[in-house]
Amino acid sequence: MTFFLSADTAYLAFRGTDCTLIGWKEDFNLGFIMPIPSQVDALRYVNSTVKKGSGKLILGGHSKGGNLAIYAAVLAKASVKKKIITVYNNDGPGFDEKFIKSEKYMESLPKIIGIVPKHSIVGMLLNHDEDYMIVESSQNGIMQHDAMSWQVKGNTFVTASRLDEQSRKLNIALSRWINSISYKEREEFINALFGILSKSGVKNLSQISSAGFKGMSTVIANFHSLKRSEKVMIYKLFKALSGEVSKALRDERN
Repeated sequence: MTFFLSADTAYLAFRGTDCTLIGWKEDFNLGFIMPIPSQVDALRYVNSTVKKGSGKLILGGHSKGGNLAIYAAVLAKASVKKKIITVYNNDGPGFDEKFIKSEKYMESLPKIIGIVPKHSIVGMLLNHDEDYMIVESSQNGIMQHDAMSWQVKGNTFVTASRLDEQSRKLNIALSRWINSISYKEREEFINALFGILSKSGVKNLSQISSAGFKGMSTVIANFHSLKRSEKVMIYKLFKALSGEVSKALRDERN
């Protein structure tokens, strides 16, 4: 949606992921598909919303919304792009290497500002080149992704000097793991994982995280019903992730 901040400045905001299973599968698809449907919609929204003669534009969003803001800003038509003064990526995932090395991305890079909490996981995924600000949060661990927990004093964020140790370890492990997997393996893994959850009747993440999820036995049964090659692939990738986490912990200690 668009917020008019003044007579000559508008903020185009993009929402992050909801809690639906299909929404989160699209997030995972960022690892091997470009563009994903929401990126296409974001670009269409910017190009169709901004009218000739309109003033300055700011684009931004939280989580996947930050990714959408960057994508739309980078690929917007020339008449729109020249109006964009700033793009905010609030703890949103990055892109594949080809995109961030593209001429259009490099042209837009000076306008992009990243904001991440001290324990950032989502905002460190995939590839980034933008400068980012690290902010304090009232939450712990992955829950710092909630932007409403980010600390503010007056009209500015309370900043930190660096990411916390646990975040850095996890980010090293996740980056190594993702980069070690081919696009085909990523696609097969994601389709198998979300296929198991969908067949088990899971509609949103709250069902998985809630205590005593009644469908867990169904999830396990659906896993065992997979083809042997699919089960081997899932075991292999989870084992590789576990290995990268252990390696990151050892490297940090050394």
